[in-house]
Amino acid sequence: MSEHKKNQISGDDQKASSIVQDTSNVPVNEGKKKVHKAPKIKKARKKGMPIAVDILIVVVILAAIVGAVFGINALGEYFSTRYAQREITYTCLVESVDAVLAYAADGKCVVQPGTEVFVVQDMQSAPVGEVLSVSTEDNADGTVDISVVVRTVADYNYTLGYFADQTKIAVGKTYNFRFSGLVSDAVIVELQITEKES
Repeated sequence: MSEHKKNQISGDDQKASSIVQDTSNVPVNEGKKKVHKAPKIKKARKKGMPIAVDILIVVVILAAIVGAVFGINALGEYFSTRYAQREITYTCLVESVDAVLAYAADGKCVVQPGTEVFVVQDMQSAPVGEVLSVSTEDNADGTVDISVVVRTVADYNYTLGYFADQTKIAVGKTYNFRFSGLVSDAVIVELQITEKES
């Protein structure tokens, strides 16, 4: 083998060895394929959920509004039925009045419709109503029973009842009434509500 060929072979060997040396400098991981992890997929919210939540909020707000309106109306109705002014009529019975006192000279009863009625107690000055009608019944002993129907606007209290100028109007109550032309004790024998509210 010629010297030139030897040199050529040795040159080739050197090249091969340098290639081997160069590859030895390559990092170990570089030759391996990188494994990429799949990105985590976020679960998408259901499309119907936000709409359902909005609808629920609207329903709750509407229910609160309806409840507030209903509550205010209920309170108004509660107080209007328990504390109000109402027009009432009540019948006072004056018993055993002497006929001379009960009738005027013309034969008519001294108590006349359209006149005011007062209660003679505790210095009451305001009227407790107006005479609506009068009826009389003569007794055998010469006395007269007088029924006087009185109309008034009374203050109503659910627990206490009806009051005309601070005088309680109730069946069974006896007061000293001052009618036109007559002052006498009379008992309330009937009470009617003529108007629910006034």
